[in-house]
Amino acid sequence: MRQFRIKHFTYYFRRMMKFYDLKANVVPQVLFVLFLVVSFGFRVLAQPTMMDYNIYFQQMYNTLAEILSADNVNTQLQNVMEFQNSELFMRVVSISLKVMGIFAIQQILMALL
Repeated sequence: MRQFRIKHFTYYFRRMMKFYDLKANVVPQVLFVLFLVVSFGFRVLAQPTMMDYNIYFQQMYNTLAEILSADNVNTQLQNVMEFQNSELFMRVVSISLKVMGIFAIQQILMALL
């Protein structure tokens, strides 16, 4: 009786990643289409968020330009500290994290494909 030994997960994973060894001719085409869907789909998904980010970033830039145009350094420092606690700053940070998360997920999926 012949015994079969189950190999480590990495052995099967490496074999799975070698799609060119497969007998099916459709696998490379499917992977290419999936790669395109992931690369362009996430860009389309992130487009509204990027538009909001641009609007809030322009508002933040204008606000900081007004703060830094003040003559007194103490006033500038106080206004910058107040700005860090403002709603606009929090929105820019939250949208930035959302965009970075979307693009990180996209890069992970593209690396897997």
